[in-house]
Amino acid sequence: MSREPNSWEIFKKLHQKKDDSFVDAKSKSINDKMEVVIATALSGSTDDDSSEDQELNINRMYFDIVGGAKKRCVYGLGSQASTLYKDMTCNLRVVSDHVAEERIKILEKVVSYMREN
Repeated sequence: MSREPNSWEIFKKLHQKKDDSFVDAKSKSINDKMEVVIATALSGSTDDDSSEDQELNINRMYFDIVGGAKKRCVYGLGSQASTLYKDMTCNLRVVSDHVAEERIKILEKVVSYMREN
């Protein structure tokens, strides 16, 4: 391949068996949704669209279908998510351990107060 694989290609490579069936129902469902979304997008696209724009759109479509990034991960892509979605996963807020500990202490106080009342 002369280009980097898109999200959907990586997903299919990781979630399809040798007989082209999917490893589970969730994987098949995601693939079916992608086929519908891409077919719809291609039916409305023009020949003026560049292949790079289409690749970005496929990655974005996949990102939307799987529900975006959760805990800095994109479902079905493993470690490849960080290379495909640098701008989408890196801008998630990261809370330092100190701040997290403070928040936990506050929440524990709130819970204990609620149990007393």
